[in-house]
Amino acid sequence: MKPPPPFVIDPAVVEGCIQGNRASMEAMYRACLPVLWSVALRYARDEADARDVFNTAMLKIFRALPQFSGDGLAGWMRTIVIHTGIDAIRSRHRQSFTEEISPELEKHLPETSIEDQFAQEDIMRALNALAEPFRIVLLLYAIEGYSHAEIAEQLGISVNNSRWRLNQARQQMKKLLTNLAIAL
Repeated sequence: MKPPPPFVIDPAVVEGCIQGNRASMEAMYRACLPVLWSVALRYARDEADARDVFNTAMLKIFRALPQFSGDGLAGWMRTIVIHTGIDAIRSRHRQSFTEEISPELEKHLPETSIEDQFAQEDIMRALNALAEPFRIVLLLYAIEGYSHAEIAEQLGISVNNSRWRLNQARQQMKKLLTNLAIAL
Protein backbone atom coordinates (compact mmCIF):
# COMPACT_ATOMS: atom_id res chain seq x y z
CA MET A 1 0.00 0.00 0.00
CA LYS A 2 1.18 3.47 -0.73
CA PRO A 3 1.48 6.06 2.06
CA PRO A 4 -1.42 8.46 2.49
CA PRO A 5 -1.16 11.78 0.71
CA PRO A 6 -0.07 14.61 2.99
CA PHE A 7 -2.60 17.23 3.92
CA VAL A 8 -2.02 20.74 5.13
CA ILE A 9 -4.35 22.70 7.32
CA ASP A 10 -4.29 26.46 7.25
CA PRO A 11 -2.83 27.80 10.54
CA ALA A 12 -5.76 30.22 10.74
CA VAL A 13 -8.13 27.24 10.73
CA VAL A 14 -6.11 25.58 13.50
CA GLU A 15 -6.23 28.78 15.55
CA GLY A 16 -9.98 29.03 14.94
CA CYS A 17 -10.40 25.47 16.22
CA ILE A 18 -8.44 26.32 19.35
CA GLN A 19 -10.74 29.33 19.85
CA GLY A 20 -13.78 27.03 19.49
CA ASN A 21 -14.92 28.47 16.16
CA ARG A 22 -17.43 26.03 14.67
CA ALA A 23 -16.72 27.00 11.05
CA SER A 24 -12.99 26.38 11.59
CA MET A 25 -13.73 23.00 13.15
CA GLU A 26 -15.88 22.06 10.18
CA ALA A 27 -13.14 23.20 7.78
CA MET A 28 -10.56 21.08 9.63
CA TYR A 29 -12.92 18.10 9.70
CA ARG A 30 -13.42 18.34 5.93
CA ALA A 31 -9.68 18.79 5.29
CA CYS A 32 -8.84 15.70 7.35
CA LEU A 33 -11.61 13.47 6.09
CA PRO A 34 -10.05 12.24 2.81
CA VAL A 35 -6.82 11.08 4.48
CA LEU A 36 -7.84 10.12 8.01
CA TRP A 37 -11.02 8.32 6.91
CA SER A 38 -8.93 5.57 5.31
CA VAL A 39 -7.02 5.14 8.59
CA ALA A 40 -10.27 4.89 10.57
CA LEU A 41 -11.68 2.41 8.04
CA ARG A 42 -8.71 0.06 8.53
CA TYR A 43 -9.55 -0.26 12.22
CA ALA A 44 -13.27 -0.76 11.68
CA ARG A 45 -15.42 -3.62 10.46
CA ASP A 46 -17.77 -1.42 8.45
CA GLU A 47 -18.44 2.18 7.54
CA ALA A 48 -20.63 2.87 10.57
CA ASP A 49 -17.84 1.65 12.86
CA ALA A 50 -15.30 3.74 10.91
CA ARG A 51 -17.54 6.80 11.29
CA ASP A 52 -17.57 6.27 15.07
CA VAL A 53 -13.78 5.89 15.17
CA PHE A 54 -13.24 8.96 12.97
CA ASN A 55 -15.68 11.18 14.84
CA THR A 56 -14.37 10.13 18.25
CA ALA A 57 -10.82 10.81 17.06
CA MET A 58 -11.79 14.24 15.76
CA LEU A 59 -13.34 15.12 19.12
CA LYS A 60 -10.10 14.07 20.83
CA ILE A 61 -8.14 16.17 18.34
CA PHE A 62 -10.27 19.26 18.91
CA ARG A 63 -9.94 18.88 22.69
CA ALA A 64 -6.17 18.30 22.60
CA LEU A 65 -5.35 20.84 19.89
CA PRO A 66 -4.59 23.68 22.37
CA GLN A 67 -1.83 21.52 23.89
CA PHE A 68 -0.28 20.57 20.53
CA SER A 69 2.93 22.37 19.69
CA GLY A 70 5.45 21.92 16.95
CA ASP A 71 5.41 20.46 13.48
CA GLY A 72 3.74 17.31 12.30
CA LEU A 73 0.10 18.14 12.91
CA ALA A 74 -1.03 15.61 10.27
CA GLY A 75 1.05 12.81 11.81
CA TRP A 76 -0.17 13.68 15.30
CA MET A 77 -3.77 13.56 14.11
CA ARG A 78 -3.18 10.26 12.31
CA THR A 79 -1.76 8.78 15.53
CA ILE A 80 -4.88 9.83 17.42
CA VAL A 81 -7.08 8.10 14.83
CA ILE A 82 -4.96 4.93 15.11
CA HIS A 83 -5.17 4.92 18.91
CA THR A 84 -8.91 5.58 18.78
CA GLY A 85 -9.29 2.62 16.40
CA ILE A 86 -7.28 0.40 18.74
CA ASP A 87 -9.43 1.52 21.67
CA ALA A 88 -12.58 0.67 19.70
CA ILE A 89 -11.28 -2.80 18.90
CA ARG A 90 -10.30 -3.36 22.52
CA SER A 91 -13.74 -2.35 23.75
CA ARG A 92 -15.38 -4.78 21.32
CA HIS A 93 -13.11 -7.68 22.15
CA ARG A 94 -11.68 -7.29 25.65
CA GLN A 95 -11.07 -10.98 26.25
CA SER A 96 -9.43 -11.68 22.87
CA PHE A 97 -6.33 -9.68 23.84
CA THR A 98 -5.56 -11.70 26.94
CA GLU A 99 -4.52 -14.91 25.16
CA GLU A 100 -0.73 -15.42 25.27
CA ILE A 101 1.63 -17.70 23.35
CA SER A 102 4.32 -19.76 24.99
CA PRO A 103 7.95 -18.90 24.15
CA GLU A 104 8.51 -22.53 23.08
CA LEU A 105 5.80 -22.33 20.42
CA GLU A 106 7.04 -18.95 19.25
CA LYS A 107 10.46 -20.44 18.39
CA HIS A 108 8.86 -22.77 15.84
CA LEU A 109 6.84 -20.23 13.91
CA PRO A 110 7.69 -20.15 10.21
CA GLU A 111 8.05 -16.89 8.32
CA THR A 112 5.38 -16.50 5.66
CA SER A 113 4.68 -13.89 3.03
CA ILE A 114 1.95 -13.13 0.55
CA GLU A 115 3.41 -13.04 -2.92
CA ASP A 116 0.30 -12.80 -5.05
CA GLN A 117 -0.99 -9.44 -6.21
CA PHE A 118 -4.64 -8.65 -5.51
CA ALA A 119 -6.86 -5.65 -5.84
CA GLN A 120 -6.92 -3.39 -2.79
CA GLU A 121 -10.60 -4.27 -2.22
CA ASP A 122 -9.70 -7.99 -2.08
CA ILE A 123 -6.96 -7.35 0.44
CA MET A 124 -9.24 -5.19 2.60
CA ARG A 125 -11.96 -7.85 2.46
CA ALA A 126 -9.47 -10.51 3.58
CA LEU A 127 -8.07 -8.19 6.25
CA ASN A 128 -11.56 -7.57 7.64
CA ALA A 129 -12.16 -11.33 7.79
CA LEU A 130 -9.27 -11.82 10.24
CA ALA A 131 -9.94 -12.25 13.95
CA GLU A 132 -9.39 -8.93 15.75
CA PRO A 133 -6.25 -9.92 17.71
CA PHE A 134 -4.48 -10.90 14.48
CA ARG A 135 -5.91 -8.08 12.39
CA ILE A 136 -4.83 -5.31 14.76
CA VAL A 137 -1.23 -6.58 14.97
CA LEU A 138 -1.03 -6.91 11.18
CA LEU A 139 -2.36 -3.36 10.76
CA LEU A 140 0.01 -1.88 13.31
CA TYR A 141 3.07 -3.74 12.02
CA ALA A 142 2.63 -3.90 8.25
CA ILE A 143 0.65 -0.76 7.56
CA GLU A 144 1.43 1.67 10.37
CA GLY A 145 5.07 0.58 10.76
CA TYR A 146 5.09 -0.04 14.52
CA SER A 147 7.73 -2.38 15.97
CA HIS A 148 6.74 -5.49 17.91
CA ALA A 149 7.84 -3.77 21.12
CA GLU A 150 5.55 -0.81 20.39
CA ILE A 151 2.66 -3.12 19.49
CA ALA A 152 3.18 -5.13 22.66
CA GLU A 153 3.07 -1.96 24.74
CA GLN A 154 -0.04 -0.66 22.94
CA LEU A 155 -1.98 -3.91 23.32
CA GLY A 156 -0.66 -5.05 26.68
CA ILE A 157 0.81 -8.30 25.30
CA SER A 158 4.33 -9.71 25.08
CA VAL A 159 6.66 -9.05 22.16
CA ASN A 160 6.61 -12.79 21.39
CA ASN A 161 2.83 -12.71 21.31
CA SER A 162 2.92 -9.80 18.89
CA ARG A 163 5.22 -11.79 16.60
CA TRP A 164 2.98 -14.86 16.89
CA ARG A 165 -0.15 -12.88 16.08
CA LEU A 166 1.56 -11.31 13.06
CA ASN A 167 2.56 -14.76 11.85
CA GLN A 168 -0.97 -16.07 12.34
CA ALA A 169 -2.40 -13.05 10.52
CA ARG A 170 -0.04 -13.59 7.59
CA GLN A 171 -0.97 -17.26 7.38
CA GLN A 172 -4.68 -16.50 7.53
CA MET A 173 -4.33 -13.74 4.93
CA LYS A 174 -2.47 -16.13 2.66
CA LYS A 175 -5.26 -18.71 3.00
CA LEU A 176 -7.99 -16.14 2.43
CA LEU A 177 -6.29 -14.67 -0.60
CA THR A 178 -5.45 -18.10 -2.00
CA ASN A 179 -9.11 -19.11 -1.66
CA LEU A 180 -10.07 -15.86 -3.36
CA ALA A 181 -7.65 -16.56 -6.24
CA ILE A 182 -9.14 -20.05 -6.65
CA ALA A 183 -12.66 -18.61 -6.67
CA LEU A 184 -11.70 -16.10 -9.36
